[in-house]
Amino acid sequence: MGDIMRKRTLGIIIITLCISVTSIFAYQTDIKGALVSFIRAFTKLESGDYAGAIEGYTKTIKLNPSNAMAYFSRGYAKYNLGDNTGALEDYNKAISLNPKEAMFFSSRGILLKDSPEAMQDHNTAIRLDPKWSNAYFSRGVAKYNLKDYAGAIQDYNEVIKLDSKFVEAYINRGVAKSELGDEQGSLYDFNTAIELNPKKALAYHNRGDAKKNLGDKQGAIDDFNKAEELGYKETN
Repeated sequence: MGDIMRKRTLGIIIITLCISVTSIFAYQTDIKGALVSFIRAFTKLESGDYAGAIEGYTKTIKLNPSNAMAYFSRGYAKYNLGDNTGALEDYNKAISLNPKEAMFFSSRGILLKDSPEAMQDHNTAIRLDPKWSNAYFSRGVAKYNLKDYAGAIQDYNEVIKLDSKFVEAYINRGVAKSELGDEQGSLYDFNTAIELNPKKALAYHNRGDAKKNLGDKQGAIDDFNKAEELGYKETN
């Protein structure tokens, strides 16, 4: 789970746990079982045991079918296993139970990729929580994939305003700037990304591209070599 998504998920889970704990003394023992299975499932989700997490969240849902976070988390686990259809069903259910959580809409938007419905979800996430940087970042990715490079840059600008250390936002903004021919601007962004995280291989590779486009051949070679040293591998 990404750091940004993890922080938000943990916050929601803490609230969920507080509500559950205070409810234990008022409701039947099923609530206790749901709480225990929820915690165990989250532990498995964090460790990358997605199949185990799905099993745990399914148990939670059987015991407490109104737990929106359990549906969302199960959907996230299914998404990581490539079950997009199952993930979408769970995201839809989570949203029907709690239509005010921005993370639910943002995650569904990521799943729906570049469709009009995806953009609607990203817009809704931002409307629900205009201070959440990851919502702008996800919409920026969607806009870039739709070749709306200027729109993507605007969203990455918002991300950086909200979180000036969001390394991926600088990298993605640099790529979008390069698409618009702003190589100096892209170079600035890749330099900043490297300053923030000197071990980010992708930032060196992309800076190498920018330097190559600016005629700095040796600088480009140095950056490509550094990216490879850090584990960067070219993908088709």
